[in-house]
Amino acid sequence: MNKIEHIKSSNLWEKIRDSWVEYSHAIYVFIVIAGLYLGNIEDTNDFKSKAALVAILCYFIVLLLFLGYFIHAYSRKARYAEAIVCLRHAMSEIEELAEYLKFCYLRKDRYEISFFKESLKCYLDSIARAYTLVTGTHCRVSIKLLGGDSGQELYVKTLCRDSVSSKQSEEKDASEGKKHLIVKNTDYNLILNNGRDFFLNNDIKKDSGYTNTSKEESNGELPYSAAIVVPISCKRYTEVSTQEEGTSTTRDTVLGFVAIDSSARNTFTEKYDVQMAAMAADALYPVLDIWNRVHARHSKRKNK
Repeated sequence: MNKIEHIKSSNLWEKIRDSWVEYSHAIYVFIVIAGLYLGNIEDTNDFKSKAALVAILCYFIVLLLFLGYFIHAYSRKARYAEAIVCLRHAMSEIEELAEYLKFCYLRKDRYEISFFKESLKCYLDSIARAYTLVTGTHCRVSIKLLGGDSGQELYVKTLCRDSVSSKQSEEKDASEGKKHLIVKNTDYNLILNNGRDFFLNNDIKKDSGYTNTSKEESNGELPYSAAIVVPISCKRYTEVSTQEEGTSTTRDTVLGFVAIDSSARNTFTEKYDVQMAAMAADALYPVLDIWNRVHARHSKRKNK
């Protein structure tokens, strides 16, 4: 089983240090120009000379700020490229699981629940590793299943977590036959009942309007500060009873959610990180769709 590597967050100075070869030429040019100028100053007490020194100092500070910004932006984009390897592993793992479930369904064989859960965990490990690599902070990933009837009774419960957070939340999940009502959880409620495509919050602990039933299990303090939630959904074509033959419409079928979080604030970006989460959720839909059928048949046999 793949284990998540804990990648420590690098501060700005560490990034500058690691990228000094690429940007040293700009600093070198500045030093040469400043050196030539200072070497030609005859009277350092002259007002014009002092003003020029202040101007050079300001230029140097601005240069460093721009340098730090570009290093930070470039290094994050470069890490997205590295994360592709993790995502490729994830897609391979989920594809293998899908083939296994199809085989069980077509052959009407019993499926191994332990194998199913372990395969999902490996998939989430790869997704978590990709986010940890990109953000520089440890990220957790979990799958929440949607259950219940429409309206007030809809709820979610945890199906699987990545390996690290699974160990951390083992006791919580054991008691979490507990169902979290959609209407009492801001993230799921915004998506399911308010038409949002995703939920993103980079400073949850300071958001007074954010509600989550997990707070009840952690003494009112959530273990994360930033989170992304996306639905595991698909558009389904359904027939409409009208006079026009063959008329159809689409509706979103939601099976659950992918939730990704981090203890650090301002961790995720909408442009790329939300899209990565949506990709992870899209890959899960066909797997959970066929699993629902296999699991239902398995449960019927068990109850006979």
